[in-house]
Amino acid sequence: MAEAPLHKTDLFKLSLQAYYDHLNTHGAFARALNELFRTIGPNRRFTRGPLTESEQQAKEQGQVDLITGQPPTEMLLGPFKEFCEDWPLPKRAFFVPPHAGIPDLWFSYMFWAADPEEAPELRVGIINTLVFLPEPVRITISQQSFNFDPSLTTGTEARKKLEELLGDSRKAGLEQIREGVLQGKAMGRLQHLPPHRNEATRVLLAKRFYQRVVLKTGYAQIAKGPPPYTERTVKQTVSDLSQLFGIPLPGGPGRPPEPNSG
Repeated sequence: MAEAPLHKTDLFKLSLQAYYDHLNTHGAFARALNELFRTIGPNRRFTRGPLTESEQQAKEQGQVDLITGQPPTEMLLGPFKEFCEDWPLPKRAFFVPPHAGIPDLWFSYMFWAADPEEAPELRVGIINTLVFLPEPVRITISQQSFNFDPSLTTGTEARKKLEELLGDSRKAGLEQIREGVLQGKAMGRLQHLPPHRNEATRVLLAKRFYQRVVLKTGYAQIAKGPPPYTERTVKQTVSDLSQLFGIPLPGGPGRPPEPNSG
């Protein structure tokens, strides 16, 4: 599978990939990911992630024509879900709606399966087929008209009728916009960090988050750097990424650091 770089404007995915990059250097994580993929083997074929709840119901009712794409088999769901539960990963690593592309772990498997001689890495899922290419939400306002005969209808009455028609069109347009916003949130397209956070800053913030959620390093130790920051700043930035990624912060002891784990 050819490398498909993340777009520079998608700061959420770039930040998440920065976190994944730190995870990929953690020895225990790299071994677990390698074991998962090689146990399964490179010959599994699917074009999307797990079924949605409504699609699962359709499948149980025999309405397979309502299912988009080719989901992974039941045999794969258990090992993949268990892996996601064993490591601090976002929900999107295992599941996203089909219109949002392919979940990160499933995409990573597909990437590895194309060249199984290489060591697997966790990657942010990238929409790389026309099947999952998101179309802009088209806001359609119906063209409405009415007859105005000034000999039978006053201007005030005509303006009232016009306001009624405009009100109906406005409601329809706002509903379409609301649906577009919900779709964008589901796809992660609205989860953007402030634009001033460049690559070096993303790597630094992701490292702090990795140290806290994977290694369970204390905030005071993380704050020592390099570069050094106040403990309050470290806590805030780690908390921000926790909310952004949807990964809860830990409370107990963590995994031991591994060589080259950063």
